Amino acid sequence: MSAVLREHDLLEASALDWGWFISSPGGMAATTRIPVQGPLDDPELPLRLRSMRPAGFAGAEAGDILVSGSGIWLDADGKPRQSRPVGFPDVEVGAIAVSGTEK
Repeated sequence: MSAVLREHDLLEASALDWGWFISSPGGMAATTRIPVQGPLDDPELPLRLRSMRPAGFAGAEAGDILVSGSGIWLDADGKPRQSRPVGFPDVEVGAIAVSGTEK
């Protein structure tokens, strides 16, 4: 999906954000944010994301991934406009589901 968005100038990803599910009494949360340094379809990217698991929480599981960046949208007259941020596709980890929200 990222290649299609990039190909049509709809989203040039600049950062990835995701939360970690940490099982503990009372619940805990952690969030990781990294700049995008290359294509999102890089086969090494999932390994890099997993390597950023919070220290001390070997059982932490990655949550949904938020992709942010800039892109082009069309106004009512069909004229292209640059916007930042243009949108945030939210990708569910472990499922084939993608939803988008415009900010």
